[in-house]
Amino acid sequence: MIANTIIRNLTLEDCQPELMKKFNRYQEIKRCWRKHENNWVLIDNPHIGQWDDKQKYDKVYGFIECINTGGTVIGAFVDDELIGFASVINNLFGSNNDYVQLE
Repeated sequence: MIANTIIRNLTLEDCQPELMKKFNRYQEIKRCWRKHENNWVLIDNPHIGQWDDKQKYDKVYGFIECINTGGTVIGAFVDDELIGFASVINNLFGSNNDYVQLE
């Protein structure tokens, strides 16, 4: 754990556009799983995944929707800046309604 890390549930008050202003969602992808002729195969697919301001705004809107529908969003903060998050959507699914989606 990073020193001074605080992990807590986000509130609607937290869910302002500036919440993700400094968040850097950067990912170097080299290979991806794809379904080909009913089989999953690992293919080379090098690219960079990085969110722009619109994608960050959309994620904050998703947090609001999750909270408003009874889900939970958890944030990890260092010096009051969001460095990580997870959301659990309040929508049971599966044959026995015993699963929720971790987004």
